[in-house]
Amino acid sequence: MVDAWLAENTDAPGALRRLVIEQRDHLARDLRVRALQAQLA
Repeated sequence: MVDAWLAENTDAPGALRRLVIEQRDHLARDLRVRALQAQLA
């Protein structure tokens, strides 16, 4: 959904786009860690 929003809102202010991208990256990293932890449990 985030990627779709970014594609649809290319005219959004740069600072907003940067925050959205950073949060998307944090979420992706967190999901990878959780998946790895589940494999190790």
